[in-house]
Amino acid sequence: MTWTAMSGMIAGQTTTVAVSSAATLPTTNWVAVNWQVMLSHTGYVNGLHAVGAASLNPGTTTNVETWWLTPVDLNSNGIADAWETLYFGAGANVDPTADADGDGLNNHAEYLAGTNPKDAQSALKFSQAAAVAANVTLHWPVAEGRVYEVLGTSLTGLALPTPSWQLLDGPWTSDVGVTEMNWSAPAAAVGTGQVYRIELLPP
Repeated sequence: MTWTAMSGMIAGQTTTVAVSSAATLPTTNWVAVNWQVMLSHTGYVNGLHAVGAASLNPGTTTNVETWWLTPVDLNSNGIADAWETLYFGAGANVDPTADADGDGLNNHAEYLAGTNPKDAQSALKFSQAAAVAANVTLHWPVAEGRVYEVLGTSLTGLALPTPSWQLLDGPWTSDVGVTEMNWSAPAAAVGTGQVYRIELLPP
C-alpha cells in the first residue's frame, strides 16, 4: 500500500508499506496531515481510501478501519478471474449457475466457499455427525479466510416447510492451514428434533 500526504508541509510525499492479506495495518507514528492510501495486490482492483488525520497531534498512535479489495472480474459474472483460471484455465468464461461436478453447488457457490468445482467431494457440507451419548459433534471442511456459523431450528413433523433458523454459535474465521471445523451441540438440544446447518458468510 502507498500512503500519500495530502496536506501540510509534507503534502505530496509518499511512503509504501507491505502488508499481507491476513494482516492488519500496524500502528504508526502519525504526522498530523490527511493521507490518501492506495491498496494494490495482484488479482485485485486497486482501492483508494482517504484517512483524515489532520486533527491528530504529531506522534499520536492510531489505527484505521479494515479495508477490503475487490477481486478482478472482467466478465462481471460474480466470480474472480483468478479462481476461473485456477480451475477452468486462462480466459475461461465460467457459467456461475453450472454445476460441473454434480454436487448440488453451482460454480458461484463453490467460488464463495473456496471449494473445488470439479470435485464432488469438495463441498461445504457436514462431513459427519458423531453422536456419543448425549453429545452431537458436527464437522465440516473449511477454506482459509472464510467465515462460518452454525444455525439451528426445530423439526416439526418430517419436513421443514418454512424453517425459522436461529444463530447458535459463531461466526468463526478459518485460519491459514485449517481444513476442518467442528462444533458440539449442547446436551439439552440432543434428541429434541433439533436440525442444524452451516452457513458461510459472504466475503
